[in-house]
Amino acid sequence: MYRPHEQYRRVQMETANSVELVVLLYQGAVRFLNRAAMAIDRRDLPAAHADLIRSEEIIAELRKSLNPEAGEVAQRLHKLYTYMLERLVTANVAKQRKPIDEVLELLQPLLGAWQEIARRSHSREMVTAGPAA
Repeated sequence: MYRPHEQYRRVQMETANSVELVVLLYQGAVRFLNRAAMAIDRRDLPAAHADLIRSEEIIAELRKSLNPEAGEVAQRLHKLYTYMLERLVTANVAKQRKPIDEVLELLQPLLGAWQEIARRSHSREMVTAGPAA
């Protein structure tokens, strides 16, 4: 079946630079966590499970992609991602919303920071490239 939205997302992921990719991953995690929370509210446990697993996979990928040589920030992010994964497992096993909300509160500021980094990076690229001839 042809799904233009999925195809657009795949092309977006394939053409994104590393900062944009991190933003997309954070956005995906937030989207799936919000969907999981709504599924728990309506007691759709299979949907909640599926969305929590997707969120866990994204956060595990973010953790795996950290450069351990990047210093203290990478170490702190690794610990934070590990904590988030633990909370999401708890949410999934108990089908509770509170751990999801907790992880969302941790992810939102990180998403905002990465979006700002992407915006500044894009602005610098535009300045360096100069006007189109």
